[in-house]
Amino acid sequence: METIFYFALFPTVPLIIILLFGFYTVKQHNVIIIERFGKFRAVKKAGLHFKLPFIDQVAETFCMRVQQFDIIVESKTQENFFVDVAVSVQYRINPDKVYEAYNYYRPKQKMTAYINDVLRSEIPRLCLADTFENKDRLAEKIKAVLIENMQANGFEILNVLTTDIEPDTHIKNIMNAVNAAELKKTAVEFEGELLRIIAVAKAEADAEKKKLEGRGLAKHTIEIAKGYIESLDALSKAGISPPEASSIFMFNDTTNTKGTKNKPAASLNADIIEKIMASYKKAEEKPDDDADYKVVNFGKNDKNNIGVFSI
Repeated sequence: METIFYFALFPTVPLIIILLFGFYTVKQHNVIIIERFGKFRAVKKAGLHFKLPFIDQVAETFCMRVQQFDIIVESKTQENFFVDVAVSVQYRINPDKVYEAYNYYRPKQKMTAYINDVLRSEIPRLCLADTFENKDRLAEKIKAVLIENMQANGFEILNVLTTDIEPDTHIKNIMNAVNAAELKKTAVEFEGELLRIIAVAKAEADAEKKKLEGRGLAKHTIEIAKGYIESLDALSKAGISPPEASSIFMFNDTTNTKGTKNKPAASLNADIIEKIMASYKKAEEKPDDDADYKVVNFGKNDKNNIGVFSI
């Protein structure tokens, strides 16, 4: 019985080894490379597969999903300011060119070299401000170079992003100080412009006020003069000569303003009357022989008030 058992166990052991180490599965979105004695054997995609135990080996596994490679490159601008540029490369392996990707040794290191070469040749031509404004153009330049050199080797470059441009800390502090000063300057300019507008508006308002006051005073004076002239005409029609009527107005105006605080108005009226009477004074020099009125002599007393003194 023992002899039969040993004879039955002998072919069973290799079968168990084949079952344990010969069959294998490849997961979805993965591709593996099989080598036999160190030499490329086959490309295996997702599913159940068989290899010879201890003879065939899984050399490499490729993920067919979209992958991302991040890198930070240090470079300097035209003003010799150092900046750190963060670049993200989104890529995947072409399912039809897995063998080419297998032969392409260390692809990430090669992508790093291409990215460094592009950025360190382009950024020194730009000033710091232009570097921020042209980050999309830098990304397009990197993408074009990677496609040219990587696509033939089985790597599809889907997108390239310059995710960040970080100046040196000292330079960043200087830029923040300059921006703060510019904002403060703008605020001061706006404040000065506001004060100027307020001053101009106030001056214009004062000028308009004085203009309106002058117009009002002029109209008031004109109306007073018109009133005196109309009164003179009415008294003349009643038989009172113009000089007599003017003397009466002067006497009444002087009497009404005594003991009041409105003396400037009285002097204004006196000036008006004096001018009116001056016009009549010229007529007195050549009196009409047929005139039915008497010439009245008038003058000013010691208190500088105009009145009638003699006939």
